[in-house]
Amino acid sequence: MKSISVGLIVIALGFFAASCGSESEAPRAVHVSAPGMHCDGCTSTVEETLAKMAGVDSVFADLDSKEVAVYCDTTVVSRGDLEDIIAKLGFATAPGEQ
Repeated sequence: MKSISVGLIVIALGFFAASCGSESEAPRAVHVSAPGMHCDGCTSTVEETLAKMAGVDSVFADLDSKEVAVYCDTTVVSRGDLEDIIAKLGFATAPGEQ
């Protein structure tokens, strides 16, 4: 009886491990330009908005470089999706550019 229980646990763990690996990729860093960011409020808006997207694990917006690092599952969210949101927020171009 004990060997059957151990066997079932091993089989269950195998299925669990296989399903975890196949559901999504490990988070990858995607770097996106946001030249329109000019203050800490801008970086907070970008970080908070992108962090709400499905597939996004974490976001870091750097005011000095005007770059945003997004750690995400690229099978769920693409660079284009991220760029579209940044454009909709108004940060795709520097202030004064059109």
